[in-house]
Amino acid sequence: MISATASEVSVVADSLRNAAKQARFAAAQTCNDCALAVQRATVSEWLPSKLTIRTPWATPGRKFGFNARFANRDNLESEIGTQAQWSELQQEGGAKKARGAGDVAIPTPFWKARQEIMVRAKKPRVILRYADSHAKKVAKAQAKEKQELAQGFWLDRKGKKRDLSDRRKKSVKIGVNALRKRQQVIGSAMFHPFKATVRANVRGIFVRTSKKRLPIKMLFRFVPSSNVPKRLEFIERGEKMVEGMFPERFAFRFASAMVTSK
Repeated sequence: MISATASEVSVVADSLRNAAKQARFAAAQTCNDCALAVQRATVSEWLPSKLTIRTPWATPGRKFGFNARFANRDNLESEIGTQAQWSELQQEGGAKKARGAGDVAIPTPFWKARQEIMVRAKKPRVILRYADSHAKKVAKAQAKEKQELAQGFWLDRKGKKRDLSDRRKKSVKIGVNALRKRQQVIGSAMFHPFKATVRANVRGIFVRTSKKRLPIKMLFRFVPSSNVPKRLEFIERGEKMVEGMFPERFAFRFASAMVTSK
């Protein structure tokens, strides 16, 4: 027959309560260890192996970075993820559709290399708007110069009449230097993109490569939707990593917690 005193039972009960307390603490630490491990693997290995990372957008601490929400004793659950809207499509795969009722504009290698960042100055809406406004500025400048030639003088910024021989002929060159700096002059032709539909009902944004009507080069192709294959496998890899490291890591954390507990 086994017997125990009340004091011995109390000691055992205290030990069990302490073990349960330390187990929750160790579980929270283990969840956080797993989250950090998945975070490091995502940024340093998984993303670069699947996507072309041109900027450090995925770095923890950034708006669209893979950030972690850590566990504690009251909430034994840690999370890691990103606010980047495009990441869901990369994870699940599917059809990419344009916002609103428009089409998806796919850049051609002629306009943007695969490793190149799509800067704002090269986006469809910007280049179309810029081309239209630039043509109007050039036409206005040319009309003004003709008027000055007819009247025999020009007006400076202060409104004073100046002799035509003193004038630097800048009016017809408005924007040309700026265009060249932005690398938007192709050959000797002025950069003026336009929408068009060519053979086989191919729609897109084109630009002429000379002063003649042809040939033309496609900058963007319009499609109703673009199929995005499943690439990331972030969830699958993360779950596999956590399943592999959780038991050993929890045992270590629990043993350390019991040693340091009072």
